[in-house]
Amino acid sequence: MTDIKLMVDAARQLNQTWKMSSNDLETGNIPNDVYNALCEVDEAVTNLIDKVGEATKIITLSSIYKSV
Repeated sequence: MTDIKLMVDAARQLNQTWKMSSNDLETGNIPNDVYNALCEVDEAVTNLIDKVGEATKIITLSSIYKSV
């Protein structure tokens, strides 16, 4: 269970840090290539968080089935 908590906490912190650091960049006057790179990072962070969520479900279900 500790591994799950670590994964979820890390994903949560990554998401929070990303939101804080990219918050003002969308409205600012930045070049298109920088904005496109930021969009790719945002998509990667979102995908990583989704995968952590999926892994958490799988690990939880597997531990439930092992104990039955």
